[in-house]
Amino acid sequence: MRAVLARAVGSSATSCCGAIFKVAISFKGVFGNTSTTSSMAAPLILASVEQGIGEIKLNRPRALNSLNYEMVTLLHHTYRAWSQPDAGVRAVLLSGMGDKAFCAGGDVKSVAQMVMASNRHAAMAFFKQEYLTNAAISTLQMPHISLLDGITMGGGAGLSMHGHFRVATERTVFAMPECAIGLFPDVGMMALLPRLPGELGCYLALTGARLTGADVKAAGLATHYIPSSHLHLIKQQLQQAGPEAADLPVVNRILTAIEAQAAERQKPGVSSFEPLMPIIRRCFGHQLVGDIVATLQAEKAEQDWCQEALKQLQK
Repeated sequence: MRAVLARAVGSSATSCCGAIFKVAISFKGVFGNTSTTSSMAAPLILASVEQGIGEIKLNRPRALNSLNYEMVTLLHHTYRAWSQPDAGVRAVLLSGMGDKAFCAGGDVKSVAQMVMASNRHAAMAFFKQEYLTNAAISTLQMPHISLLDGITMGGGAGLSMHGHFRVATERTVFAMPECAIGLFPDVGMMALLPRLPGELGCYLALTGARLTGADVKAAGLATHYIPSSHLHLIKQQLQQAGPEAADLPVVNRILTAIEAQAAERQKPGVSSFEPLMPIIRRCFGHQLVGDIVATLQAEKAEQDWCQEALKQLQK
């Protein structure tokens, strides 16, 4: 899969800004009317510690909680501070404000504005700070729980997928749409996507296809599936766990118990990609993108799905 993506994007890290500059305006409908400035606005993140549970809420709901430089800087500083032995934080709970998105990814528009202002250094500083934040999450010793309640794309995957626990809901919409803007799946997802079953990771990376909450759980990207109506129980039970909230098996038992309780009242949805796994393996199990395209064109089954995949590959 890595070979396929390398040939497909042919991109170095320094090409990120140029690719984003060219297509940022087309993403306006996805990311909303975003801005890098935070004056006269609410705090970009809401961070608090109560009864040993550190809670971080991404607070740009009108921009689908997309990440700008100030946000990732604040996040990085918060994770570093809470990692200290005397911080009194046993576990971290990460979520997004509003009812639409956990995090729609990086603020493409703000990065494009930096490039248009001939400030590529600032644009690259954003990516550096974002990746440092991802790395900080991946090295946390305490349990890290992300609530993927809504749109989770690009940089939102970087904030969640490197943590210990990822909770999908009926509102989860997951995608890695970077290839559609001439980039590659970054934020560490090039290491995680190849681990998905079959050739699902290659399919997601090259097409930017979207997964539902049930899909995300079935693929192993989410560790648990809990309806949004039950998410409030997580913080409550983590706090009730006291010092044991710092123990990964204890947190896993808490999440699993809530998941089972919720399933009794509301059964999780059925994964849509599982019936497609045979064709995903056939079509995306090649070393060259040209071979993937040729196989999709020749495929007789699921022709509508094949045409949609081809359409995304040609963007």
